[in-house]
Amino acid sequence: MVIAAFMGMKPSGGFGIMVKDISLVGEVLKVDLEILSPAPRQFMTMALTSPWVMVEVSSANFNEVEFLEFYADGKPLDWPKR
Repeated sequence: MVIAAFMGMKPSGGFGIMVKDISLVGEVLKVDLEILSPAPRQFMTMALTSPWVMVEVSSANFNEVEFLEFYADGKPLDWPKR
């Protein structure tokens, strides 16, 4: 089984997404994601990018996947989950 997370289209390079941890809590597979973005005034590739990540997981007994998203500094993201 494969789990995938996509950030959508971004205006430049320097954005990224990484899986930091995966755990099974009851029947919920919890996936901790680290969201990367360029620092202010940092030189980046001026091209549209679409960061994504895929991870293969064993077919354990889970009925739901929950993504927990954090910035690189450990602060949780404030946008709503979809």
